[in-house]
Amino acid sequence: MKKGKAVLGVLAALAAGAVLGVIFAPDKDSEARKSISRMGEDLSDSLSKRIDKKFEQLAGTIAGKLRSKSEKEFVSAKENGVE
Repeated sequence: MKKGKAVLGVLAALAAGAVLGVIFAPDKDSEARKSISRMGEDLSDSLSKRIDKKFEQLAGTIAGKLRSKSEKEFVSAKENGVE
């Protein structure tokens, strides 16, 4: 859990730094807004992919445990003569 908070803190700091860098860069306002928008979209896509990956891992783990439990119950029932 601590590692996840550290990663989130680093990502937040990077995003804040990038936004401040774009704001104070010598670009036109419209170009700065486009850059901030693009960075936000990139960050959103990156986080979305990470969340999807973690969700798939969690779903796989849960499915594996359920499958294992079902197999154990089936074997136990067969051993006890229940079908």
